[in-house]
Amino acid sequence: MSEPTGKHRRTLGRVEDAALAASFLVAIWLPLAGMILSRDAAAGSAEKRNMAAVPPRPRGWRELADFPVGFGKYFKDNFGFRRELIGWHASWKVKWLRVSTSPDVLIGKDGWLFYAGDGTLGSDNSLPPFTPGQLAHWRSVIEARRDWLKRRGIGYLFVIVPEKHTIYPEYMPPGAGGAGKQSRLDQLTAHLRENSDLEVVDLRPALRRAKTAHEVYLRTDTHWNGRGAFASYQAIVGELSKSFPAVEPMSAADCTVTTRPFSEGDLAFLMGLGNQYGEEAPYVAPRVPAFRLEGDLSVITARPVISERAGAGLPRLVMFRDSFATALIPLLSQHFSRAVYSTGYQHRFDPALVERERPDVVLQEMGERFLALDPPAEVLPNP
Repeated sequence: MSEPTGKHRRTLGRVEDAALAASFLVAIWLPLAGMILSRDAAAGSAEKRNMAAVPPRPRGWRELADFPVGFGKYFKDNFGFRRELIGWHASWKVKWLRVSTSPDVLIGKDGWLFYAGDGTLGSDNSLPPFTPGQLAHWRSVIEARRDWLKRRGIGYLFVIVPEKHTIYPEYMPPGAGGAGKQSRLDQLTAHLRENSDLEVVDLRPALRRAKTAHEVYLRTDTHWNGRGAFASYQAIVGELSKSFPAVEPMSAADCTVTTRPFSEGDLAFLMGLGNQYGEEAPYVAPRVPAFRLEGDLSVITARPVISERAGAGLPRLVMFRDSFATALIPLLSQHFSRAVYSTGYQHRFDPALVERERPDVVLQEMGERFLALDPPAEVLPNP
């Protein structure tokens, strides 16, 4: 075969240059085209945050000067195929280099992911210990709530949900988790046992017993799975039954366990992996539900979830909760004539809701991660 002549080489060069230029134009215009076609409309929900909105049309020189910055933020959050590009990049880093794409996520052993945000894990992957003053402050806030409720004839139960690394330290990355250190949860529960008669449910023993038979937390998410929620439910209701004999925890035989694919792990989403990082998850529910539920369990909103069931002698409940309670609500609701589950992020307590509902007991549930924060400086109504 003869060598290409100079003319042919020039023609081939022009074709290659044209192809390169065309590829470049397609590459720079494709994100805009995808943006116009709303390819990434669900990106905000996938990344668990609000995406930047398109800035309003400028109505003066000052707004005109600020418009490029606002539009730049909007374009950065909304350009076409953004989700796919982030997913490809994250998948390459996580699956091949074993490097987390988020400072809030640690990649553990055997596909386990751990949350490191919100001060959950410090610079050496463990929180600094409580000071004596901080422990006293926590005790005073919790006891003030207990005493305020007691004056109204209402019981109070305080529950802290342990973080996943507390139950599964063996899957943490080497050197992570502050192995051998006393945690803030250790400190607070010991302090309350020694200095208070406050009823606190420590879920760690129940979860550690349960994990010998089944996994009790989701590998790709911060939360427990259905089996972990069931073990915790039994511990909570077992404590409640001391004051309310009509309330007895269900056994495993009273419930059904279904296993379904789970690809919505919040830790996977934090790393940009979306639904690429999945697992099989168990769900536990009463075999014969006896209650009617009102509200959306899939999200935590300002509006409480409410359950009601018929039955004489059943108590009423108000629960201040975080997202861990999503799997608890269908189990707890079997035992109360009326239960109101109110969002309790960062250990919020709403005395007005208690006054309206007049429950027999208030259950306060919060995640261990919130021990990284100071308790609220609240003033409860008198008396």
